[in-house]
Amino acid sequence: MSRALPCRLPAAFGWEEAEGLRRLLLGDVEVLQVRTQRDGWIVQVHLQDPLYLQPSVAVRSPGAGMRWGARWARTRVRLLLRIADAHGRDCAYCREQARLPAMARRSGPDRTGADPA
Repeated sequence: MSRALPCRLPAAFGWEEAEGLRRLLLGDVEVLQVRTQRDGWIVQVHLQDPLYLQPSVAVRSPGAGMRWGARWARTRVRLLLRIADAHGRDCAYCREQARLPAMARRSGPDRTGADPA
């Protein structure tokens, strides 16, 4: 099994890891997530150019998903920075998340506003 690390991304990007979920963030904006689905792993892109939508991608492991996501993001750094900037200004959820301390963001409700319990 390969232990290759994801390619390096600019400092504004960062990975958050949880059980069954890996999230690539650009500041406070979620770019994509690698999550379990049935018996496998899926990469779901959330921050993308509306003209060129990216479908979900099946991968064999969380590491493979992180590598795929890092390569995908690295080829689109400038575009993602522009989209994240506009998204952060226009999205009420992102504005609210930017005001919360980091620990409250991780333990708060999901994007739908429903409690996780």
